[in-house]
Amino acid sequence: MKELEDYLISLPQGVIQDQDIKNIEKYLEKVWEQLEDSNATQMCGFKLRRGIENVKWNPPILSFIIERHGGTVMGSSRAERQSWSIDIIQKKAYSGTVGYRQIYKRQPNLNVELLVKEVFKLINEGTKDDRLKWNKDGSVRILIGKINELSKSSAVKQTMLGRRKRFMTSMDELMNSIGWVKLKSNIYAPPSS
Repeated sequence: MKELEDYLISLPQGVIQDQDIKNIEKYLEKVWEQLEDSNATQMCGFKLRRGIENVKWNPPILSFIIERHGGTVMGSSRAERQSWSIDIIQKKAYSGTVGYRQIYKRQPNLNVELLVKEVFKLINEGTKDDRLKWNKDGSVRILIGKINELSKSSAVKQTMLGRRKRFMTSMDELMNSIGWVKLKSNIYAPPSS
């Protein structure tokens, strides 16, 4: 910790420049695990090597922003940007989220209304289709996982769930408008005659 403290004390107060940032990353990595709450977001010292930015020294606080890519491992196209403040005297780390950075191109928005109209037409015409399960009582179950654009492999989980929710909300409204009764999620009974 002394190396980091001595190095920081030798720097002018304010925004830190590039070469000094590399040195700070090196010193900070060595002592990271010694800082209270340094692992609050599963942050480890070696991750500092990926690069810290917006580094400021306002004694006794060293602050910076770092990109975290945990979400991208899970399929997200965005990296979380975290702010960190290190109190050198108290040997404590404070963190917060300051936004996100788009890393990969987003998937295009899905027009669920077109899917709703397509599935609605199949139901309204009584068509046999892999995406529908017709029951003997005339009710129908929409097999949402069999709709390619809404399948588990169609998008990351959060996006896929949002698309499914929008699809079902719109489908509920359309089916209700012509008298079909929702029995359960994805299951509708035909209008009573």
